[in-house]
Amino acid sequence: MYTFFIRRPITTWMFILSFIIAGFYAIKHIPIDRNPDVDFPVVSISTTYAGANPYVIDTNITRKIEDELATISGIEAINSSSYTGVSRITVIFDLDKDIDIAAQEVRDAVNRSQRQFPPNTDPPVVRKVDTSLAPIMAILLHGYTDYGTMSYLADKVLKREFERVEGVGEVDLGGFRDYVMWVRIDPLKLAGLKLTPIDVIKALQSNNVEIPAGRIDSKDREYVLRVYGKGRTPQEIENIIIKNNIRIKDVGKAEFTFDEKRGLVRFKAFDSKEAEPAIAIIIYKQSKENTVAVSKRVIEKMNELNKQLPQGLRLDINYDASTFIERSVNDALHEIVLGSILTAFMVFLFLGSVKMTFIPSMAIPVSILGSVAFLFFFGQSLNTFTLLALAVAVGLVIDDAIVVMESIYRRNEEGLRGVEAAEKGTKTVIFALLASTASLIAIFIPVLFVKSVIGKFFFGFALALIIAIGISYIVSLSFTPMISARLVEVKEKNLFQRVYDRFENWFDKALRWSLNHKVIVLAVSLATVVIGFKLASITPKEFTPIVDEGRFLIRFETPTGSSFDFVDKKAKELEKIISQNPYVLRYGVAFGERDSWKTDC
Repeated sequence: MYTFFIRRPITTWMFILSFIIAGFYAIKHIPIDRNPDVDFPVVSISTTYAGANPYVIDTNITRKIEDELATISGIEAINSSSYTGVSRITVIFDLDKDIDIAAQEVRDAVNRSQRQFPPNTDPPVVRKVDTSLAPIMAILLHGYTDYGTMSYLADKVLKREFERVEGVGEVDLGGFRDYVMWVRIDPLKLAGLKLTPIDVIKALQSNNVEIPAGRIDSKDREYVLRVYGKGRTPQEIENIIIKNNIRIKDVGKAEFTFDEKRGLVRFKAFDSKEAEPAIAIIIYKQSKENTVAVSKRVIEKMNELNKQLPQGLRLDINYDASTFIERSVNDALHEIVLGSILTAFMVFLFLGSVKMTFIPSMAIPVSILGSVAFLFFFGQSLNTFTLLALAVAVGLVIDDAIVVMESIYRRNEEGLRGVEAAEKGTKTVIFALLASTASLIAIFIPVLFVKSVIGKFFFGFALALIIAIGISYIVSLSFTPMISARLVEVKEKNLFQRVYDRFENWFDKALRWSLNHKVIVLAVSLATVVIGFKLASITPKEFTPIVDEGRFLIRFETPTGSSFDFVDKKAKELEKIISQNPYVLRYGVAFGERDSWKTDC
């Protein structure tokens, strides 16, 4: 193979350029993310029991499910929350648990517990938690204006505009209250006519009125009577007959108004004196989309929309996942470039020639760019793990080229020149290179077949290294001998090479001493191994290192039964403390029932 490339320089250049061009194309289109797209062994369970208060939800649904989940093996933790009308449970399994098996076991357990649920409970929804579907941005519409204007703009204008942005999969609203019709019933009048809230609900349903909402408090339930009636007026709702010619207006009244306040969002921008009422616009990207690219398009749309908003309202970003991702990727790319330059410089010190340094150094960009192209082809992304692999590869891919060039240089010292020196020099080391490359690749191949979450995380890492090492082998047998046949020339040793010769002489003496004192060398080696194992056992371990993203999250809970005003008061006390910190650029506050705000602002 190598003779073909040595004798055809133009073909060789085109072959090498194909890797470079494909790599640059891939860099423009490959998804960029913080971590690989991995399904953690986490399963969520959501169950709706309309109108039930948190105590009833916890007693009759959440605990019933938890009892059945306790029979499943491999569970690391169960986190559950009971809200008005909704039970939410998150089941976290050990990392080596297969997510599909885990999800099926959870479904079976939920089906068993479902027999004990109260009547009219909606079927539980069991989902695998997909980390790629986490929100990528939280944009807050804030300002001092009437809530009607703010909610209309958020729901009818801004949400739809962001949904049209290329790459956006879903847009959700947090702290948003819809404009709905309330049916407010007087419990005393209802009881006096020997009726129940269920009678009212049935009357509304029989008149093709969509319900889920509002509420009437009783001993253990809240009857939700928020009405979404298409084309209905309050008068039409009030004239609906419950039974025996008794109408809704006889026991209560209907009115259009905003939904009850069960959650709230506030935002303080860097140029604001205090936090302002806000509605959170939560952006989710489509699967496999580039987080950074989608974020940039959303920001462009946000800047465009800010020019059209009424005075006093503004859109600001409170969370942007792409900021940290882009910074991490740029830092990694910077390290790869810097590592390549330092590697080339070290080669220059030993070779003493810019032309000869160019020969092995070309293996670095060709291998790295070629690896990116193949990663793109195999559906991988540029993330922390693949970039780490490429950084490691910088020091590996140049080795084969140096070995080939050094062998050709030896043939030149023996009097051979050009193509003949390149062919004989390459032939001398070809099988040694094959053995070296194969052994390196063999180290990482098993990682490709690890089934756990750890294996999925390191799949891209191993694949990137295997590809880079493979390409470097191809480069060392194609480009390196071809260009060496035309550029390699014998020169006198420079100062660094003469100094290195002295180091070689010293090393030779040290090696001889080691061979004459085998017991001491073996004892030191064994002690080093023992100490290494001991240090490894006491070294702290974690799945991912703690990183500084430039933001922090504060969670607080109030006693069960706390009023909305009480929670608001406590939140303002926290805001006061936060706002006194001169290093805080901006902050968002979200509290209330989770369904009402849906994000960690």
